[in-house]
Amino acid sequence: MPPVPPETGNVPVSVVEDVTKSTSSKSKRSLGVDTVQVDDKLYDAKRLAASHPGGELFVRAFAGSDATEAFLSYHRRVFPHSKHEYALVEKDVTSAKPEGVDKEYLELCEIVEKVLPRAKSFAPFSYYVKVAAILGVAVGLEVYIHYTKSYDWRLCSLLGWIMAVCCKK
Repeated sequence: MPPVPPETGNVPVSVVEDVTKSTSSKSKRSLGVDTVQVDDKLYDAKRLAASHPGGELFVRAFAGSDATEAFLSYHRRVFPHSKHEYALVEKDVTSAKPEGVDKEYLELCEIVEKVLPRAKSFAPFSYYVKVAAILGVAVGLEVYIHYTKSYDWRLCSLLGWIMAVCCKK
């Protein structure tokens, strides 16, 4: 049992001992900024980030923490541990999160995937067509206004409205 600090204040020593026991990990390596935990395994954040299809940003955002729930909520599947063994640092790390994957959640994800399939990119192709059409109209209107030197308030307000609606952050 680890030593209990003498300054426990009004907290009974038995409570401090219980908290110390529950927060101590069977892991030899602590979860630091260079590691990411998924399920009960620690991965090297740099090596995992280098191979992540979505870029390093997403892996580094969870460096130093347990990314199990984040992976499940975004990817809607179990983490492929066998595919990322090259980045594995340690197995059998204790987690503050409940053990095991929520099977009902994954079943629901499969049902939703059949009804609303995800696009393999950030947006469906139709969104890109809409953006191209709107930008084409805006650029065409801008060229027309300057070429004909007809700076009519109606044309300029239409252009301003298109830019305001389409280019807002």
